[in-house]
Amino acid sequence: MGHRVLIGDERRRGRVHTAMSVSIERQAEFAWVTGKLLKYGAEQGYRFRYGDAWRSTDLLKCPHCGNEHNYQDMLFFNGRSKKQYSLHSDRQAVDFIIDRLDGVPMTDSDWIKLGEFWEDHGGDDWGGRYGIEKAHYGSQVGWDRGHFGMR
Repeated sequence: MGHRVLIGDERRRGRVHTAMSVSIERQAEFAWVTGKLLKYGAEQGYRFRYGDAWRSTDLLKCPHCGNEHNYQDMLFFNGRSKKQYSLHSDRQAVDFIIDRLDGVPMTDSDWIKLGEFWEDHGGDDWGGRYGIEKAHYGSQVGWDRGHFGMR
């Protein structure tokens, strides 16, 4: 059994919430698969930049309401995320900004190539699948195409 990692507020309070903690081995596997994606993408002529990676679960006092909120809560309540819980908080997801090195805008085919590589190499949460019926996976891309995660 792997070690458990406590993040943010749980670490301070000494509590473990299984939905908010993940094994070190799983985090290392995510990092390894992300490295494979970056290498493959570079070989295929893509440039990767980080958009959003780890999202702290530390609670911060809001200067407007005085209540404490974490980053994911703020994204959710402001309509910037469709989920109140995110794999980003477990260090199991990253949002990439990806460009083609030849300057041509990214197409759905480009995103599908990268997303299918991700899925074929151990990633099981690609945002390009969000909102798309399975019958259209080979031809359409969902609303969070730059999101690559591992549950």
